[in-house]
Amino acid sequence: MYYTNCVCCADELEALINSTPDGEVCVLENKEYYISRRVVIKNKNNVTVDGNNATIISKYVNSDDYTKSVDAFLIKGCNNVALTNLFMDTSVPTTIVGTFKEIDVENRTAVIKIDDDFKLNGNEVLMAFNTIDADGSSDYHMQYYAKHPDPNIVTVVFGEILLANTYSSAKYDYLGNNTYKVYYNHPISSLLTVGERVSIRHTMYGPAAITVSDSNDTLIKDITMYHVPGMAIVVLPRSTNLVVDGLKVVAKEGDNCLMPGNCDGIHLTGLHGDFVMKNCVFDGMGDDALNIHATAGTITKLIDENTIKCGYCKKGPDGTLPVRWCEPGDIITAYDPINMQITAELKAIDFTDGILKFEVISGECRLGDTMQNMTYAPSCTVDNCIIRNSRARGVVIQTSNVEIKNSVFFGASSAAIKVAPDFNYWYEVGPTYNLNIHDNVIEKCSFRSAVDPDICVFTKHSTTETDVKHLHKNITVENNVIKASMVSCISITATDGVTIKNNRFEGRQDRTNPAIKTHNCTDVVIENNIEI
Repeated sequence: MYYTNCVCCADELEALINSTPDGEVCVLENKEYYISRRVVIKNKNNVTVDGNNATIISKYVNSDDYTKSVDAFLIKGCNNVALTNLFMDTSVPTTIVGTFKEIDVENRTAVIKIDDDFKLNGNEVLMAFNTIDADGSSDYHMQYYAKHPDPNIVTVVFGEILLANTYSSAKYDYLGNNTYKVYYNHPISSLLTVGERVSIRHTMYGPAAITVSDSNDTLIKDITMYHVPGMAIVVLPRSTNLVVDGLKVVAKEGDNCLMPGNCDGIHLTGLHGDFVMKNCVFDGMGDDALNIHATAGTITKLIDENTIKCGYCKKGPDGTLPVRWCEPGDIITAYDPINMQITAELKAIDFTDGILKFEVISGECRLGDTMQNMTYAPSCTVDNCIIRNSRARGVVIQTSNVEIKNSVFFGASSAAIKVAPDFNYWYEVGPTYNLNIHDNVIEKCSFRSAVDPDICVFTKHSTTETDVKHLHKNITVENNVIKASMVSCISITATDGVTIKNNRFEGRQDRTNPAIKTHNCTDVVIENNIEI
């Protein structure tokens, strides 16, 4: 479980992989490779890296200098590269597991005994606390995130993705013998009791295991990850076509780990073309198993009829968008941020230092409108996957031409499948056209959400019914089995063209609300659904 004083093999791996001629296969030795820096696979064409069931162990630091932790692979500037047949782990566990021994509600403190198989010394970062029920699901009896005391600090991970908050360590006293007295800065829930199990993350948005950037036709196949500091796979601008087949983010057999992935499983912000996720298993993610979106821009200044200044308001009133936010030829769609209707379509001519020069296709730019680069709206297929015990959602979709099928969802604290752009907080866009959710089994999802049903198509992340209309198009939900829903099973809003048929609802807990809800939708067909 712990690797110390190891020799870094990053130079060896890079030399072996990058010296492989284009069109050939690089086969690794079946051994453990420890790395204290990222391995970069760069400018390769038609190369397969066959891991031969080797194990990549990346350096992870769980104390105050946790920023020295490293990610494992960067695939950059490549075409038709495959990374296959690997196990991936970290030198130190990315999470620890313990039991509440004492709880002082009035003084907002708790004593937690960490299990003896973790090697701790009292210098650890204790960043995020989530209680876990007997099924391995995050039950939110305790949900605590140690926010940085300075709320003005802005943090960007992977050079592209902005955090909603910056986090640090909770205040604590180390009592010895793997025991901590933790001081929380918000009230302790009355649901929390002595004896409950808790997963504690040392990082939330730590290094990704695999990052893909500026690469086309990438295949990631048959890779198992046991501990991931942040996201398992991140795709940044500007990449085209990705297949992830047989990825498993799971605890190692016999390993005491309740949350092997500290954040999202797969997070796509810069992918064009087609995305396929099949035969994958995610069990115990710190956030969503899959999240697909583009980064929203905002029109902050009208310079002339073909020139505007673009900002990223999440970074501040006039925050800067990533350099690769768009390129010449990209189609940019502008939306009214309130009613979310399209106000303009533009063809980019140049994007430099936040200044966008464009050709108008239709409509008119307006100050304050939200923008989406349509390049980063890949089609998506999710097939034959198992997604269990996500702390948040199963999959979050903010793209079009999507099929989710033949998969199993269990124990997501919020929705199993959520479709909802976010124009005002996360700044993740956009609407969804042509979505088919069929032949899935969904059980015990949204069991801790007061807002989201098992399958939801909304206008925002944080709300259900709004006055928005005509946002999404052509949503079909059919032949699914949904079990143990807390309230409603399916809720769809602001969609033109809705078909909900041949679904089976079993053991719904609260039947004072209907199993199916639609709001502000047109052309709705609801038929042959069964509730037992």
